Amino acid sequence: MANIINGSFRKSEPNYIISNEIKFLEKTENVKYDDSNILIVFLSPIIAILVGKFISLFNILGLIFLSIFKNKENFNQIIKSIYENILSPAMNTPETILKQYPEYFNEFMKIVGDYVDVYFYKNLFYFLTLVVAFMFVLVLMKNRNIFKISSFNFIKANVINIFIIFALGFASSLIISFLISTTGNISFAKESNVNNIFKLCLMSLSNIITFAYIHEFLFRGIIPTFFWRKLKFIDKKAERYVFLNIILLISSILFVITIWGANFLLVLNFILMSIFFRILTSIAYNISLNISYLIAFNLIGTFVFGYPILNFKNQFNLIGNTLNDYTIYNGGNFGILGSLFPTILLIILIVASVIFYDLLTQIIKKH
Repeated sequence: MANIINGSFRKSEPNYIISNEIKFLEKTENVKYDDSNILIVFLSPIIAILVGKFISLFNILGLIFLSIFKNKENFNQIIKSIYENILSPAMNTPETILKQYPEYFNEFMKIVGDYVDVYFYKNLFYFLTLVVAFMFVLVLMKNRNIFKISSFNFIKANVINIFIIFALGFASSLIISFLISTTGNISFAKESNVNNIFKLCLMSLSNIITFAYIHEFLFRGIIPTFFWRKLKFIDKKAERYVFLNIILLISSILFVITIWGANFLLVLNFILMSIFFRILTSIAYNISLNISYLIAFNLIGTFVFGYPILNFKNQFNLIGNTLNDYTIYNGGNFGILGSLFPTILLIILIVASVIFYDLLTQIIKKH
């Protein structure tokens, strides 16, 4: 710290950061992925979530049907309401079905909502989606030691560091959420039929934690280490590193566009966050700090303020509001990373972490 005050600290060279990340990749080379399909690994982030959504949808529809069918009077009433309010108007004016589909769908949800706690099942759907996606990750890592990457020994030895990074993610999300709330030109809609609040809290927290693990295992664990080994035919490690990053960049962009949607700020912020996480990985030789930051970041932005994650628009939040519109300042349905404010903050974090790289590395080693 004295060196910083005296202005005599040595600025870390970018290639030093890269070389440390290469060491991290080489450290995990003993985790074997060579028998996995290249295309499945490359598309694993997309496949994991889509498979999760597909299976969870059928589970939720089954649960809703059973809960309604338990009371046949309610079941008959809901069928009658759907016919009178949706099917009959649609049959009378079939050319307007596509144009009025959103209205019909909302009307359908209102009718069902009179008999079933739809909000509860929406949140259950998000929870099941992430659970199924996480199971997909485990299957992808079949017969491999998943803890080689997560490293519980690192977590036990770096509780203070993890807490510091958690606090940084907490503060980052709090600042962004505050800026969005004050200057984001937000139009809120109050969510109704919020029952089972305790269960919804547990689901939302589980979503946040599970998503952080899935995200980092895939983008900082499985995909990089797999392709680092597959690209061994490139002798020069620097060139192999460049090709690896091209693969990761394409995989990341496809993931963002498929799950969230096409939005320039969203893609840019996702890339900036990935760069920041790569620096954290380089500093710690581990992805635990990234997971800690991401959990804290989504805990505030999603669970407290209600900005969506993974385009899950109706996930439970303590405020109970959902966004109605989109601007570059509030992110809308794209979530907190669809806003301009994370762009500014992440650039600051990246620049600061590069400048003080040596100091951060010493702090990690010290603790």
